[in-house]
Amino acid sequence: MDAHRRPLLDRIPALLAEGYAWLPNRMRDSTGSVLRARLLGRPALAVRGPEAVRFFYDESHVRRHGAVPAPVLDTLFGQGAVHTLDR
Repeated sequence: MDAHRRPLLDRIPALLAEGYAWLPNRMRDSTGSVLRARLLGRPALAVRGPEAVRFFYDESHVRRHGAVPAPVLDTLFGQGAVHTLDR
């Protein structure tokens, strides 16, 4: 089995090597609409498709407030970015 298909192994080395292409590459290699991975020792989930979009934007499923660390938020997105908006 390919290393990127083993969700228990941390994917940070591959992410650092591939940069922004890492996730599209993994999704392209995947046959489903869900990709499970481990990043920085924590489980991560990537989803795609119309059902995934509906799930992701349903505020009863996803909490955005506090999801992005302050140093990242301040330098990349700014206060009030969509990444932090809940109701």
